[in-house]
Amino acid sequence: MNILVKSKTILIYLSLTVLLLFMIQSTFLLIEYSNVNIGSPYWDYLRFLFDFGAENNIPTIFSFICWVICALYLLLLSINERKNGGFSKYWMGLAVLFGYFSIDEFLSIHENISPNLQLYLNTSGVFYFAWIIPYGILILILLIVYYRVFLSIPTRIKKLFMISATIFIGGSIGIEMSEAYFFSLYGQTDLCYILLSYLEELFEMLGLVCFIYSLNCYLTLKSVNITLSFKDNK
Repeated sequence: MNILVKSKTILIYLSLTVLLLFMIQSTFLLIEYSNVNIGSPYWDYLRFLFDFGAENNIPTIFSFICWVICALYLLLLSINERKNGGFSKYWMGLAVLFGYFSIDEFLSIHENISPNLQLYLNTSGVFYFAWIIPYGILILILLIVYYRVFLSIPTRIKKLFMISATIFIGGSIGIEMSEAYFFSLYGQTDLCYILLSYLEELFEMLGLVCFIYSLNCYLTLKSVNITLSFKDNK
């Protein structure tokens, strides 16, 4: 069985999913701040299911799936590079890292360690969410370690990777720092903080979708195929 995954098709479907989730979240937010009395016992649960600022709900599951897809694509790149004498270990390292990030997304690891880290480092303002510091250092290390790998990538794929990274890091680090500032001053009920948290999740999702598209284009360029064979041992 051959599996054909078209780059534009996966980009369109994943992007539409992100747009739909964001529209549903925006609708819930508008209803909440327009003081409309829904009067339904299921309202809070439905709102939670699509809340970009919450964990263990539909947006979280979608992001988790995107991380897993990225990890699998990177694993395929590593296997392909091993055959062709390329940067196999580097791609495998990224595959493992993205696998960890998928677990982080599902279990909210960085959110859970952030309060203790904030107390230990005594951070405030834009660094109130202290997890930004170790993760930011990790990004800088990756940029240095993977510089040679980046130079070996075709120009079009480089541009796609850069766009993906800019969108994702701009949301996960840039907007998160703005969130931290408003949270440290006004708490989690502040409207600016809430809007920024939704915007951050939107950018993260779009960055992951763009990276999946980029990896799919790269795998297509390298003519990577997956073949599944089933055999009866009798």
